[in-house]
Amino acid sequence: IDKHIVYNQSSQNNILIKEILEFLNRTSDQTLTIPIFINANCSQACLRWLSFSYLNAYEYGNILRIIYNIARHDEGVVILNKCQCHQILIQFNTEILTRQIDFIIDKKWYEDLQLIYFMILILIVDSNELITESTNWFIAYRLSPAIFDGILSRTYRHQKFHISELMIILMRLCTNDNFIHCISHKQYFTFPHDVLNVLNFLLHCVAIERFDFSVLSLDVLTVMALANILWSMSFHDRYKNTLIENIQIINRLIEFETSDIIEKILPNIYIPRHMSSLKRSIDGIWQNLHPSLPANQEINSLTKIKSICSLMISYSHIDIDFCRQLYNVLSIFPELSISVDFNNSKYLWKEISQTIEQTDLVLFIISNNFFNSKSCRQELIYVTSTLKKPFISVFINGNYQVTGWLKSQISESKYIHFEEKDFLDTCNELLSLIKQSLSINMSLVKNTSDIKQWNEKEVKQWFNNNNLMSELHDFYQFQNGNELLLYTQAILTFSWTKEYDRIKIRFEEKFKQQQQQQQYLSPHEFLKFINALKHLKNKNLSSI
Repeated sequence: IDKHIVYNQSSQNNILIKEILEFLNRTSDQTLTIPIFINANCSQACLRWLSFSYLNAYEYGNILRIIYNIARHDEGVVILNKCQCHQILIQFNTEILTRQIDFIIDKKWYEDLQLIYFMILILIVDSNELITESTNWFIAYRLSPAIFDGILSRTYRHQKFHISELMIILMRLCTNDNFIHCISHKQYFTFPHDVLNVLNFLLHCVAIERFDFSVLSLDVLTVMALANILWSMSFHDRYKNTLIENIQIINRLIEFETSDIIEKILPNIYIPRHMSSLKRSIDGIWQNLHPSLPANQEINSLTKIKSICSLMISYSHIDIDFCRQLYNVLSIFPELSISVDFNNSKYLWKEISQTIEQTDLVLFIISNNFFNSKSCRQELIYVTSTLKKPFISVFINGNYQVTGWLKSQISESKYIHFEEKDFLDTCNELLSLIKQSLSINMSLVKNTSDIKQWNEKEVKQWFNNNNLMSELHDFYQFQNGNELLLYTQAILTFSWTKEYDRIKIRFEEKFKQQQQQQQYLSPHEFLKFINALKHLKNKNLSSI
C-alpha cells in the first residue's frame, strides 16, 4: 500500500488497495490487535499518507479510522505523539479536509471525518491543552449529536462508532472541569440525567442473560466509562443533588460490580489506563456524595517529636518511575515509615483513606498526570479539606503551571521542584521540608570517598544513586563497601552473562516467594548493574 500511494501520487480507486484499507480498518477496531499494527510501523505509514493531497475521501476516511483505532490504545498514543500526529492532523484539517472538492461537495463526508479528526485529538492530546473554543464547538455540533443518535439507535451505534467509544471520548473530556460544564448546557445531551438513564438501561441489559459475548463486552466497557464520567461530575456541587436523587442507580451499579459478569468480561477487553476500575469509580462517587470521616482520628501534634514518622506518597501511576526513584532515596531513612501502593498493595479507597488517616505527612507528586487523575484528586481533597493534614507538593517538572481545581487546593502548601537541580541535591531540600513538617532530624548521607569504609546504609545509597533495582540490593545483601568491592573484582574477571545466568532463576524465585511486583531480572537491568560496578572499580583505583 505504501509503495502504491507514495509512487503513484494519485488516487486511482484501486479495488485491491480499497479492500486492504478496509481490512486494516476492521482489524484495528479490535484494540487488542494494536501492538501488531505498531510493530508493523502502521502508525508512521498512515500519518505519511494523511499528508498527501491527492487521495480520495474514501481513502482518507479509512486512514483516519485506522489512526483513531491506534489512538484508542495507550501504546498507540505514545507512538502517534512521537510521530507528531497532532501537527499532521492540524495540517490535514487546514489544507485538505476544509479545501478538497470531495468534502466541499459532500457535506456528510466532511462532517464524518471531522468527527474522527476531533476524536483522535482528544485521545492523544491532554484535555488541558485542547483549544477551548474549537473543543466546545466539537462537543456542541459533533459529539453531542453523535451520542444522542447512538443512544436512540437499536444497535447503540452512531455510524460505525459504538456508544462505548463515544463515552470514552466524553470521559476523557470530563477530566477538564470546563468541558464538563460545557457539555451540561448542550441541547442534545444533558448532564447528568442522560448519563444516568443510559447507565440504568445498560445495567438492565447486562442483567439479562446475553449470549453475544462481543455485545456484552461493549456494554461493560460503556458502563465503566459512564461510571468514570459520574465520578468526575460528583466533584461538583451543582450535580450532586441529581446524583443523590438517583442513588438507586448507583446502588444497581454496586450490585453489578460484584456480579460474575465483570470477572468473565474484564480479562478479555482492553481497558485504557486513563479509565479507573468500576470499584474505584463507585468508591469515588460514594465518597463525594457522602463524605466519610474517620471514626477516631488523632490530631497529630507537630510539636511532638517522634522517633519514627509515617509518610505517604500519592501519585499518578503514569509517573511510577519517578515515584520509585524518590521512594528508593527516602526509604533508606529509618526515621521514615513510607506507604506507597506498589509496596503495600492498597488500591481501594477504604484502604487508601485509612492509610491517609494514619500517616503524619503526605507527599503529592504533582504533574499533569496527577491533575487528570480522579483518584489523585480525591486523595488530595481528603488530605487538604477533610482531614487538613500537612502535605508537601513535589513537582516533577519545574515548569509545570498549576491550574483549575488543583490551584485552589495547593496554593499555600510547601513545595519543591525537581529537574531544576541534581536529583540528590533536590532530595536533600525535600528532606529539609519533611524535617520541618515532622520535627525530626535527617540528612541525606553522601558516600564517603573510601569505598572500603562504606557501611550498609552507604552501600544501599550507592544502589539508589545509580538508579539500580532495589531488589538487586536486597538479593545480594552487601553488608559494607569492602564486600561490594570484593564482589566487583570477582565478577568483572568473567563475562557478565555467566553471572546473569547463574543468579537469574534464584533471583526470580526469591521475589516470587515474597510476592514482589518486580519478579523478572532483565539482561538490561543486570548490565546496568555491571556498568555501575565498573565505574565503582575505576573510582576506587583513582582514589588509591
